[in-house]
Amino acid sequence: MFIGWLKFADVSKLVSIADEVGWLVDGYHVKLMMMHSAHLCYGAYEEGELVGAVMAIEFENSAMIKYFMVSSRHQRAGVGKRLFETLIGSLSSEYQNIYIHANPHMVSFFERYGFESKMEVGRFVNVGKVPPFSFTNANAKELDSENFESVISKIDKETFGENRMDFLMQEMDRNSSLKFTLPNSFQH
Repeated sequence: MFIGWLKFADVSKLVSIADEVGWLVDGYHVKLMMMHSAHLCYGAYEEGELVGAVMAIEFENSAMIKYFMVSSRHQRAGVGKRLFETLIGSLSSEYQNIYIHANPHMVSFFERYGFESKMEVGRFVNVGKVPPFSFTNANAKELDSENFESVISKIDKETFGENRMDFLMQEMDRNSSLKFTLPNSFQH
């Protein structure tokens, strides 16, 4: 088993592993993370084939571990432990916080490293028929996309206590994106 930095050529295999283990991964986001913090994007390779990965991104005062997965046939063989310990060893000890986006079944794994579960985040994805929007013109007029950036900046700063906007805006940059805001909330 070899642990090394992920390469752009690994993206499609990483997405394939994610599909296999039920983790929602987008190749665009993987590449974005690799561009921002390539030194924190590790892969586990068995005979040259990617079998697992862990990826993190650094901010001013914190780091966020966003993707962590091991192919089904390599789980419970120490691959995840080696990947995670490699990443943790690379993160600055000066961070005030390290956040993890994790599958709920992985919580006990992360607790062994001193992490605490703070919240559950839901993600809803429509993978089939797109229902029509069901709101009136009056409802639509309440929604605004012009101040999206200032609203999300305010909410993110209150939540995380630092400026993460460059990465967040790149992460949400899609031609097909709908961005709606209210004074204290947003939808992307």
